[in-house]
Amino acid sequence: MRVAVAGGSEEERDALRILLSAVPAIEASMLGRSISAGALARLEPSLVALIVGDALEDAIEIARRIMGEAPKPVVLVATVRPENADELLARSGALAIVEFPVDEARQRRFVATLEAMAEVKVVRRWRRESPAVRSILPPPARGDGRLVAIVSSTGGPGALQRILSQLPANFASPILVVQHIAGGFVESLVRSLGGTHLPVKLAQDGETLRPGTVYIAPDNHHLGVSSRNTIMLSQGSPVEGFRPSGTFLFEAAAKAFGPQLTVVVLTGMGRDGVAGLRAVHENGGTIIAQDRETSAVFGMPKAAIENGYVDRVLPLDEIARELAAPTELRGAMA
Repeated sequence: MRVAVAGGSEEERDALRILLSAVPAIEASMLGRSISAGALARLEPSLVALIVGDALEDAIEIARRIMGEAPKPVVLVATVRPENADELLARSGALAIVEFPVDEARQRRFVATLEAMAEVKVVRRWRRESPAVRSILPPPARGDGRLVAIVSSTGGPGALQRILSQLPANFASPILVVQHIAGGFVESLVRSLGGTHLPVKLAQDGETLRPGTVYIAPDNHHLGVSSRNTIMLSQGSPVEGFRPSGTFLFEAAAKAFGPQLTVVVLTGMGRDGVAGLRAVHENGGTIIAQDRETSAVFGMPKAAIENGYVDRVLPLDEIARELAAPTELRGAMA
């Protein structure tokens, strides 16, 4: 495994390179405080270990540039794991944040994390889109009564940002999202997704659904709908270990919206949401799964596809186009 070490100070980079070079299965190359697409092209690393150091915003910008110009798995390396780790991952596009391996136990965990992250398939993010790309999205029909429900896990914040940024400002359907994220960081996720055309907010029990609004499941609460117009939150038992649960969301939404429901299973590990696909299918809803090539982790989409109810398997950049298509066009494409 070839690892490119960048960021931080020269002393930090050298220390990390020496540590990694002691592992027979790793070839470590030290780059500078910053990193260029040309350097990545020459090295062709399996992964970039990016030291955060004191310049946090610089590290975020470097990671974003890597993901926009020459996508490679990026792991942020910090002396102490930041309290806002999930927000940093969402902003930077990095796959993980690990503490600098200062003892033997941490070294083993560190190397194991790098080996796992090097296997993740990453996709280009935050490319500057031309106006023509956005203009080909069909305008939605206002008041069509549709609902979109999404579940995502590992790699989900970046995938959600990509989809929401490509939807038009007059998108008509409310969007309900279950994103698996560490406790205490869901508000950071809401802020990180708030720069798109659509308003993004934490869902509140009993509030009325508004067109074109994105509702994120709060910590430790299932997200669903109690009617076609009203959000429902629940602290009922976890479903297959998850609360919030994609399965809970899909089953509740299928009951309320029937054929006007579209669900999306995005990147992530495990099977959350898969058990709820039967209800979506039996009530006439549409089921979309992200494809292998654009998934950071293909576990959840793969499980959904193998379940047999998925209507379309789409790359990430095609999902927004599909969601924005008028209802009659969607039916013709089925």
